Amino acid sequence: VIFIYADDLGYGDLECYGAKNVQTPNVNRLASEGIRFINAHATAATSTPSRYSMLTGEYAWRKPGTDVAAGNAGMIIRPEQYTMADMFKSSGYATGAFGKWHLGLGDKTAQQDWNAPLSASLGDLGFDYSYIMAATADRVPCVFIEKMGLTQNTLIILSSDNGPVVDDGYDDKAEELLNGHEPAGNLRGGKYSAFEGGTRVPVIVHWPKAINKPEVSDVLISQIDWLASLASLVDARIPKGSAPDSYNRLANLSGQDKTDRPWVIEQASNH
Repeated sequence: VIFIYADDLGYGDLECYGAKNVQTPNVNRLASEGIRFINAHATAATSTPSRYSMLTGEYAWRKPGTDVAAGNAGMIIRPEQYTMADMFKSSGYATGAFGKWHLGLGDKTAQQDWNAPLSASLGDLGFDYSYIMAATADRVPCVFIEKMGLTQNTLIILSSDNGPVVDDGYDDKAEELLNGHEPAGNLRGGKYSAFEGGTRVPVIVHWPKAINKPEVSDVLISQIDWLASLASLVDARIPKGSAPDSYNRLANLSGQDKTDRPWVIEQASNH
């Protein structure tokens, strides 16, 4: 299913609708092999509200802030809002958007970093792929944006989200079947707990390019730093204000720096 949603195309702009001074042979062919409607209407006379209504199935006048968007507008369709792309995706279709968008990008107006991944974009609205212009060619910023297809790397990090739990409310005889096994090892506590067994987890890093020989390291690290560390690895620019608690400890992960993290902060289920 392909929508060709042209910008400012008038009723009389196509040859098959009576235009005398332009030739549109491919569109003419579509019309000659299909249905040419002569009383069809957009939901608005301007771009942003029409696009909003088409993609959401909701009249733009129901929602404030849907007039013609500035080039640096924040996302007008919110991630929690259902879109045509969501509809297709839920039925097994791959989805994509190309060209003019003009429905805002990022979480807040005028705070986007156009050289970094946007905090809110078409991937949050049901689109698998997009290569778009933020607004339109006659307003700034005139930028094209494309969802980076990073291929799988040879850096492997194996870990866990928290400590273990045996009796988690299921009648599965897990405790009886332990047979001497200790899921938290010699640590006190486990999942939910403020003790080390709740948050001290296994971490295995396999990276032949940077790790030349196997070793056991007792350097203090935290998963909070993985975002900044891996951003450093792939030369990614973190948008201002994002990941405020993450620090680049890539050298810890690669075994090149044995300096402990100065502290770790952890949270139990009781806050």
